[in-house]
Amino acid sequence: MKKRYQILIIGGGNAGISLAAQLLLKNAKLDIGIVEPSDRQGLKIQHEGKIVDDLSTTT
Repeated sequence: MKKRYQILIIGGGNAGISLAAQLLLKNAKLDIGIVEPSDRQGLKIQHEGKIVDDLSTTT
């Protein structure tokens, strides 16, 4: 794993991944790292106050 990035995003959920995508659209040469403590990135969204995991179950 690399230890240095130009930009480090904390959180690999929808917001973190969207931020990385928007930054790369503006400058494809950016070196971006995303730190996510979970082993599953971008799969959880909040819906009506509950966490929806894999868009199929609520917890």
